[in-house]
Amino acid sequence: MGAVLAMRRLWIAMAGLLALSGCGNAGNSPFAAIGAVVSASLDGEEEKAQDPRQVLTRESIEQIDNELMLVEVPSRGAAATLATVGENAGRVTWMSRDGISLTEAGGLLVATRGFGADLMVAETAPLRGLLSGAADQVTRRYEFLAGSDELETRIFTCRVQERAAETIEIFERRYATTRVEEYCDSAEVAFLNLYWIDSNGTIWRSRQLVSPELGFIRLERL
Repeated sequence: MGAVLAMRRLWIAMAGLLALSGCGNAGNSPFAAIGAVVSASLDGEEEKAQDPRQVLTRESIEQIDNELMLVEVPSRGAAATLATVGENAGRVTWMSRDGISLTEAGGLLVATRGFGADLMVAETAPLRGLLSGAADQVTRRYEFLAGSDELETRIFTCRVQERAAETIEIFERRYATTRVEEYCDSAEVAFLNLYWIDSNGTIWRSRQLVSPELGFIRLERL
């Protein structure tokens, strides 16, 4: 019960909407002028705030110095805007105002922290070859934080299931991309990650697995 209440407080805190502001020193802080919202109730309670897609605009995004990412957690009906807070050896960490974070490398999810059922680390190097077409099938290693707070390691065989041209729009900007479906399976679990990649290799949108318990998160670079 205590763990449930702790997670509820974390996500309610994440729901606090910051005022959007384009003046003064708003660009000096990675969290200034960033809205972090919950788009649906938590555990059936009416803890709601505005949908970020109804709050953010291209104009407000452009007024912020830091790079931004919109993160959605469908299994929790939650969404937040994250800002970059650090980079190390090509791995970029993004964080919400309340300390929920993810780390990615070239748009590929490496780890998450603060979600509870976290992705502790995912092997992404083989995936680069798969997405570029250099490999037909790869093996990827994932480490998840299980419900008992124990580390669970799983090995997946992954391959590209489909590639299709698709133009997407992210807050008034359109991108010509290729939607790539990465299908991974093991003896116990199978999942489908999705990536929208432009001709330069930038992943503008994706749906990637965090853990079997949490499910997927959706990412959009703003």
